Amino acid sequence: PMALCACLRGYSAQAPGVYGGQEAPERVTLQLHSAELDRSFAKVGVMDPYVVVYVGGEMVHRTRAAKWAHKRPSWGATCTVRNKELPSSITASVWNQNLARKDVLCGSVTVPITEDMGNLQEKEFVLTKRSRPTGTIRLSLAIAGESAQQQPKCLRSSRSTLGAEMDHIASWFEDSQASNGETLGMVRARSLLLAEGENAIAEELGDGKADESVLAPSQSMESAGEAVYDVDGSKLTSENEGAAKDEAAKGVVEEVQVEVEDDLATPLEGHWTCTSTFGLDEFLTKNGLGSFPRRLALAARWPNWDFKVEKGRIAFVNHSAMGDLHEQILLDGSKYTWKDGRSNILSCKAKWMKSADGGCLTIWRSHEQVGTYHEDRRICGNTLTFTLFSQDGTSWGRAFERAS
Repeated sequence: PMALCACLRGYSAQAPGVYGGQEAPERVTLQLHSAELDRSFAKVGVMDPYVVVYVGGEMVHRTRAAKWAHKRPSWGATCTVRNKELPSSITASVWNQNLARKDVLCGSVTVPITEDMGNLQEKEFVLTKRSRPTGTIRLSLAIAGESAQQQPKCLRSSRSTLGAEMDHIASWFEDSQASNGETLGMVRARSLLLAEGENAIAEELGDGKADESVLAPSQSMESAGEAVYDVDGSKLTSENEGAAKDEAAKGVVEEVQVEVEDDLATPLEGHWTCTSTFGLDEFLTKNGLGSFPRRLALAARWPNWDFKVEKGRIAFVNHSAMGDLHEQILLDGSKYTWKDGRSNILSCKAKWMKSADGGCLTIWRSHEQVGTYHEDRRICGNTLTFTLFSQDGTSWGRAFERAS
């Protein structure tokens, strides 16, 4: 097909993985399991998707097309990457084979590679096309020669002071893997959305037409009938709510006198777009994460935030790299509990302090094993600065701009 010919543009005179006439050593083994696409990229009929793998801008592998698979292709293919040195990243691009016209790009993901990544088993990544999510792909990655049981260096205790979506990214490493050939169902909230890197290389083979498949973030924000909430915004079930409250009550939260707000936290209202991140790599290093989970966290797509402000309550949605994370923030002085990305039930208390140019929302969170930390969301005009402060004095944060 035309796409394969186009892929060969930019190749060096000798084949990838061959240097000075000798084959380079094996560096990475990539298994391409399956994908689930959100829509059809074929104008007529069903799709025959395949995957092209790129390293350093060059195609190193192409799977066979999954005939008649349409939006749920499976390949079960393995690609061994040979290179002089360990590549810094690998890009997997899903295409729809079209024998009559150009093959059409369905979406891509670029995964960072480090020596300490070990064996990453059947992890789901979000596919994107022109910065828009288009589906998910399930991959396995391993450094050549590493034990199949070796896992990435990552926090594995109940300690969880990373905050925001970072706890969810950390727990993403620790999810149980599929076993005995069992295929786990794809769930967007457990798929990692990475920022586009080398995906732009694959875009050159696209159809040149605008992609209208925008996945609109969920805008549903349920009313806070109870004060115990899961990350998806739902109330914890009555079966585990009592246990959750008992566990949260063991934590020690700094006592903060909060009165019912006469002035609403209206400066928070609306949609906010992340423009920068600061202090994250140093923060993750001090919390014990190895180079691979740190690179993956730094490569994660920056979030957008939505706030809906009502009397005594803020409905907050973090449109993160791990999906939509919800929280009902109470401002009436009462404590509430919230489950983080590691399923720790945290005892929380929030306070809004207005200022001439905006204000500051502070949330204190506590768990007997996690410890205590707090988050500031400081508004100055159309700029929001988020900072998380752990009990050991380390911090990280993000800057946001208000969407017009």
